[in-house]
Amino acid sequence: MNYQYKAFGLAKLSVAPRGSDSVASPYSSFLMLDCGADTMLSNLNAFRKAGAYGKYGFYEAIDADATRVGRGYAVISSYMAHHLGMTMIASINACREGIMRKRFMRSAEMRASRGLLCERIPISSPVTGRRRAVTEKKPYFVRSGGAEEKHRHESGICYPAVALLSNGKTSLWASSAGHMTLYSGRIAESFPCRDRYSVKHTFFAFIKINGEVFSATPAGDAYGRGNYEFEYDRTKIRYLSHHTAAFGRVDAVLTISLSPKGEYAAFNIKVRSEAKTAAVSFSFIPVMDEPAAFRSHPAFSGLGISASYDGEEKTLIYNRRASEGRNRGYGLAVKASVPYRFDTRRDSVLPPGYTVRDVYDTAFSECRSETGAVICPYCRIVTSDYPLRSKGVNIVIGRAQSGEDAGYGVASACADPDVCHVFARDMTYLTRLRSEVAGLSDRPSAYEETLLRGIYFGGSSPSRRTGLSAGEKFSMNMLWRHGIS
Repeated sequence: MNYQYKAFGLAKLSVAPRGSDSVASPYSSFLMLDCGADTMLSNLNAFRKAGAYGKYGFYEAIDADATRVGRGYAVISSYMAHHLGMTMIASINACREGIMRKRFMRSAEMRASRGLLCERIPISSPVTGRRRAVTEKKPYFVRSGGAEEKHRHESGICYPAVALLSNGKTSLWASSAGHMTLYSGRIAESFPCRDRYSVKHTFFAFIKINGEVFSATPAGDAYGRGNYEFEYDRTKIRYLSHHTAAFGRVDAVLTISLSPKGEYAAFNIKVRSEAKTAAVSFSFIPVMDEPAAFRSHPAFSGLGISASYDGEEKTLIYNRRASEGRNRGYGLAVKASVPYRFDTRRDSVLPPGYTVRDVYDTAFSECRSETGAVICPYCRIVTSDYPLRSKGVNIVIGRAQSGEDAGYGVASACADPDVCHVFARDMTYLTRLRSEVAGLSDRPSAYEETLLRGIYFGGSSPSRRTGLSAGEKFSMNMLWRHGIS
């Protein structure tokens, strides 16, 4: 009866050691397969040679505690179902790129706790067996009254405000100057535009009314004709633009939100004007690669991408084929809620060394609707005229293991005219849960806003421009609630 169910392990690896147990388990090696398969397999081979393998697989553990077994060791010849389950799941994850983790992380409730799984013991943490002094606990939940608070900033490229939407898997960074980047985990789905003084690689949205073109974001305002505001809360980001045209005033709102359950981003463009109809041009550069790999050789990265069009779902699909170092490819799908034409090759639309002015001037040029290998990937969607009294144009971008699955998911989301509102509403639960568990209010502090700006642009801005106060302190929870490990 020595081995009643309790925690065994190596004392020197414990933050609060309670004894000198020297017990090693095979299932622990399985759990570490992702951290070094060769070393772990060698470790498992040592277990087998030591006699810790039986009819149903590896035995429970090997005990080398001198107080129990003397100078040798003893094999604990038993099996525990949950440890065998851990072994099987760990093996599946190692062979199938963490597929079981991905399945669990599809649930918003699971993703809300993801940050806890990423915690690390500080290197300088003292290892001691003493009990910690009991201190008064702070409230675990912090209730915030009222509706979700919005934060509004004017556009500016020198000290842009930065907002982040994240559901734990997909994230979208945006700045008041018009920078936008969409990520799925470590993969940049769009161009990772993190140069504070350049916005030519971002998402662009233009509106055409009575032959005049207006930009919905400050990034595309090549001729400085509009006034812009940047507004965001925990569930959505909005660019508000105001223009004066020959036929009257034009006001536009670009709203961006993420699905809390899937890898989807929704963009809604709504226009208010005395005119009756308008057309929309929406463009970005599909990257579908890790930023470091893309930056090292952008042209080579683009060789792995091809484009196709699903006429039944009316969805534009980009496929990244499998290659060395990437076990499988995946698909990125784009769809607009109104009829549209498209371009998939940047060299067919923009000149080499193009500028924002080139993007503006070609926003509504003739589309070629080419498919196949794209070499220089580009996504430009130009819609037909639609009535301004409608709920606007929705454009949904989604990612899945195959282009067909991505296309189906995007088509289903785009069928709802209120998709942006629905995504934002469903994200409310996840964002509030994160804030409450982190012990932070819904309103981000000036320190937190400066932190996000530093992460996105790779540096910090002077505190005099951000309203930092001497009393503000950094907390890891500021990052955790945004899904940043």
